[in-house]
Amino acid sequence: MTFKLKVTSTVRAFVATLSSEERGDFFRCLDLIAADPHIDGHYKTSLPRPPVVYTVYYDGAFSIVFHLHSAELICVTAACRGPYLPPPSEFERRRRNGSI
Repeated sequence: MTFKLKVTSTVRAFVATLSSEERGDFFRCLDLIAADPHIDGHYKTSLPRPPVVYTVYYDGAFSIVFHLHSAELICVTAACRGPYLPPPSEFERRRRNGSI
């Protein structure tokens, strides 16, 4: 089963800054997430922020934060180049103001 992806406006803005080659690599990462979003301890690790458990996907080029929104939908909430991710408080702020 392949999950559907919902991408936040913050992530769409990030994708717009990428070169066409980087954008292709990023979309391949999203395809991998949609095919299997489950935590594997290698590329995907958990970032627990109750009541939601976020998953961080990191492949060396991108860090992508997402969570299972339903049995069929994944919400991609943040993305950046490389290993840097905003602090958990930033995710909490975005969740509270409805941008996640």
